[in-house]
Amino acid sequence: MPWDRNIASNQMVSYLEASTSGIPLLSGQSHFTTLPAANQCMTKANMQAKYNLNATNLSTYSSNQLVPRSDWAAGFSVPTFIANGTPSLYSTGTALIPYPSTVSAGDFIILSVRAETLNKIDVPSGFTLIPPDDANAGLPMDYANYYKFASGSEGGTSVTVTCPSVTLRICGMITQYRNVNTSIPFSPSPVYFNNDFETTIFTNSGGTSSAANQLGVALFSISTPSISSVSSSTWTYRGGGTFSAGQSHALVFATQEMPTSGTSAGTITVNVPAQTAGTVWTLFLNPV
Repeated sequence: MPWDRNIASNQMVSYLEASTSGIPLLSGQSHFTTLPAANQCMTKANMQAKYNLNATNLSTYSSNQLVPRSDWAAGFSVPTFIANGTPSLYSTGTALIPYPSTVSAGDFIILSVRAETLNKIDVPSGFTLIPPDDANAGLPMDYANYYKFASGSEGGTSVTVTCPSVTLRICGMITQYRNVNTSIPFSPSPVYFNNDFETTIFTNSGGTSSAANQLGVALFSISTPSISSVSSSTWTYRGGGTFSAGQSHALVFATQEMPTSGTSAGTITVNVPAQTAGTVWTLFLNPV
């Protein structure tokens, strides 16, 4: 039985119970390294020495104070995928890309946009470019990703995306994440891979986490009207959108938890029905 169903909310948590909690360990820690008596309850200091916990959520406790199960769980904060917005296509140089309805203050937002253009997409108001900007990499296209931390008023609204002249169409989609570090949202630098070769198989370019409890995010942009399959033993396919108007295009999103520092991202593969070109970004979101 899961630990949180077997322990009352006001009950303290022992070392043994913590070992089955599912809360990620800090880098270099083990459930059973220098383990005191299995039935000994953990203080705030004990917890923070072993587990990835949000200190702000535990600020009401002294370091030598025991913490009940309800607040132990509240201290657990690692990056988490929340939702996708609706994929949208506009046959003009201006698009309104909708946010998910679930956006809360502090959520990390990634906006992925593709435009049929000979120019760069304008950086949307309030967003920051995730480098590089894949402008005209072998095609009359610009594919770019942007990020921001939500104010909390975005749910149910849209972000306006514009591009200079000679723009035929813009398509885009927003993905929402929670518990992302506001000082350094991602590290190391995003891994970028552009594939201008004619192929039917696209894979993420890999990369390795630089800290424990990061969340890997893979973003695919492929010139295709449909996706044949998405497969991986470690990544979780989070959805995407395909757009068949004009130069057909698809956006695909996936995530993977990185429990320890130095974890390899592994591979996620996207298969398409005909030879085409595409671009992939891999990010590693940092915990709070």
